[in-house]
Amino acid sequence: MISVLTLTYKRKHLLEEAIESFLKQLPFSDCEMVIINDCPDIKYIFEHPQIKIINCKERFPSIASKLEWGYKQCKNDYIYRLDDDDLLTFWALNNVKIDIQNNPGFEIYRSKGMYFFQDNKFIKESSNINNGNVYT
Repeated sequence: MISVLTLTYKRKHLLEEAIESFLKQLPFSDCEMVIINDCPDIKYIFEHPQIKIINCKERFPSIASKLEWGYKQCKNDYIYRLDDDDLLTFWALNNVKIDIQNNPGFEIYRSKGMYFFQDNKFIKESSNINNGNVYT
């Protein structure tokens, strides 16, 4: 039902946490995480049936082109954008599924809020127009 699209470039330490936050969403067998790595010098490998890492042989000319190509790699109807330096709360994908079921037919489902932390300390709750949104 939901593909989580994550773009990365030379940020393994952050990517590991993003993957871990996705795995805590399971047992959603209808969800996948698609990671687009366009650093040709680094090859990421993570064996899990719901995680697909694509190691590109060259750098994309722009974030927009990387996103556009990344969207095409996702197999599900709904795509959740998650940057490599962001994390999913335990309930994130479940809330998205409930939103979609209760409000079918929209092209974008926007997150009501995000939690911001610095040095593992809660800073504030706010909204963000770029992340946490789901697109069809």
